[in-house]
Amino acid sequence: FDDLTLTSTTGYYDQTVQLMAVSDWSPFAAIWAASRETYELVTEELRLSSEFDGPLNFMAGLYYETFDRSYFNSADLFHRFDADSQTYAAVMMDSSSDGDYQSAFAQVTWDIAENLELSAGARYSDDEKNMNIENLIANPSLFLYPEGRVLRSGYGDSNISPEATLSWYPDEDQTVYIAYKTGYKAGGISNPFLLSINATPDNVKFQPEEAKGFEVGYKATALERRLRYDLVAYSYKYEDLQVVSYNSQTINFTINNAASADIQGLQGSLEWLALEDLTLRGNFGYNKAEY
Repeated sequence: FDDLTLTSTTGYYDQTVQLMAVSDWSPFAAIWAASRETYELVTEELRLSSEFDGPLNFMAGLYYETFDRSYFNSADLFHRFDADSQTYAAVMMDSSSDGDYQSAFAQVTWDIAENLELSAGARYSDDEKNMNIENLIANPSLFLYPEGRVLRSGYGDSNISPEATLSWYPDEDQTVYIAYKTGYKAGGISNPFLLSINATPDNVKFQPEEAKGFEVGYKATALERRLRYDLVAYSYKYEDLQVVSYNSQTINFTINNAASADIQGLQGSLEWLALEDLTLRGNFGYNKAEY
C-alpha cells in the first residue's frame, strides 16, 4: 500500500511419533517402554512495515499460535507380570495438553544522520497452557501417582521484552553496532515419563527463562565484495535457566529451573572468494560460561 507493506504468514504443523525402546540401555532390557505422541500446531503472524522517505520508519505486528498434544507411555519395569491388569506393563500413563500463545511486537527505526541509525522495539507475550495427566496402570504403586486420579495443571504468564540497537555505517561496506537485547522462553508444564506419587499441579510446572545482555559487532565486505567478515563480542545473563534433570530413583525426566547463567564470548567468521571456483570459509568462537 504505497509506503506500507502488510505481510501474513500462516503455519500448520502435524506430527506423530511412535517409539518402542530399551530404556536402561543394557543388554538385559530390564526397563522397556512404548510411547506415542501426537502434536498439532497452527500459527498466524500479521506484520505491517513502512518505507517512508523521512528519518522514521516502523514495523509492527501480531502473532498467535494454538496447539494440542497427547502423549501415551507404557513402561515395563523389570519384566514382572501383573495379574490384575493382565499385562507386563508396570505403568500406563496418558496425558493431554493444549495451549495458546499470543504476542504483539513493534520496532521503530530512526535515521539520526546519514550514517547513524537507532532502532528500538519490544514484544509483549502472553501464554496459557493446560495439561491433564493420568496413570491408567500404576504398579508398583509405592512411588507412582494413584491409578484413575487425573492430575490437572494450568499455567499462565506474560512478558515484555525490549531491545535497542545503535548502528554506524562508516561507508556502504561496513557496519559497526552496539545492541541491548532481552529474551523470553515461555514456561509451562513438564510432561513426565512416569507420573510420580509426589506430583502436584504446582511442582510439575516450570517458570519462564529470561535473558538480557549486550552485543558489540563489526561487519564488512572488501576486495570488491569478494571478502566478507564479521566480529561480535557479547555478554548475557540468563535467569531461571530451564534444564532437564533425571531422577534415578523414580526413573524420570523432568524440566526444572536452575538458578542462572552468565555467558561472555567472542565470535567471528569470514568468507573469501579467492578464485572464480574456489571459496574459503572460516570461523572461530570463544565462550566463557558460569552456571
